[in-house]
Amino acid sequence: MYTRCPHCLTVFVVAAEQLKAAHGNVRCGTCLESFDAIPHLSDGPVQPPSEAFVEGEDRGFDLGDDDATEARIASEQLNSTLNAARAAASPDDGGSPAPEVIAAFETEESAPAVDGEPGDLQTGAADDSPGDEPVDRFAPAGHAASSRVSLLDESGHDVEEPLPDVLRVDAEEFAARSAARRRNIVYAGAALALSLLVAGQYVFFMPEDAARRYPQWRGAIESACVQIGCVLPERRDPARIRVLSRDVRVHPRYEGVMQIKATLTNAAPYRQPYPQVRFTLFNVNGQTIATRVFQPPEYLGRPVAASARLRPNTPFQVELDVLAPEEAAVSFEFQFL
Repeated sequence: MYTRCPHCLTVFVVAAEQLKAAHGNVRCGTCLESFDAIPHLSDGPVQPPSEAFVEGEDRGFDLGDDDATEARIASEQLNSTLNAARAAASPDDGGSPAPEVIAAFETEESAPAVDGEPGDLQTGAADDSPGDEPVDRFAPAGHAASSRVSLLDESGHDVEEPLPDVLRVDAEEFAARSAARRRNIVYAGAALALSLLVAGQYVFFMPEDAARRYPQWRGAIESACVQIGCVLPERRDPARIRVLSRDVRVHPRYEGVMQIKATLTNAAPYRQPYPQVRFTLFNVNGQTIATRVFQPPEYLGRPVAASARLRPNTPFQVELDVLAPEEAAVSFEFQFL
């Protein structure tokens, strides 16, 4: 089928599929005007355009006598399109060819083609489906844009694909490890809380025993007692009292009285109350023949305040007066209570 541009009278060879896809609207490759091709259709060859659009007599297809006119029309159409493309791309304009010219050139460049029998002229888009590129050249701008947008929208949808087995196993293993780690943290926190609760009860009800068993934690136990209201007895260890020197003799002033003098010291690293002193005499057989317990004011010879304490590693003097036993004493002993 043939159609003629009503603006420049250029003749085109068109296919029914192209017209159907473009709704009859085409753009002239010569004058770049859009027009409705359907009112200008004809089944046979039409009068070719004036010689102004033909650049040479040798341009065309030699397809036989019967098809000379059709070949010449196609050749003229191609030449006109090439001229328009060259003019649009010339440096005089200072720019690139117009998109419409390039589109028309791409479509019309493939128009004259021989398929099968000589004399059957078809456009390059005759065998293509209506959705191929040449149809888009004749399609209205709004229609082509809407088609492209719809394709982009459809391709932009997220498609959820199942994870590979390896990734699924790794994810499950990671989730299991995370759950186990959280359980371990909870168990550890619960165990720590229970331990602190038990330790607090032990310190509250038996602070003295706790301080005796764990002397290195005495400071912490004292601080805890201040907070929870328990009473921690004062630190005292009479066994840490040491005898530095001693002397037993007959009292110089009283008859039948023995005078014992000794130098003691507190070997503990902390202050502690003055101890009670037990003095014991033994006979030759190691039997006890006399014993007595002395309070701090008695062996110090002066009153002692209730708050008085023995300083660590500080010597102090004691003096004891005891009645001499009837049986001869050969040894004696100091005990600190």
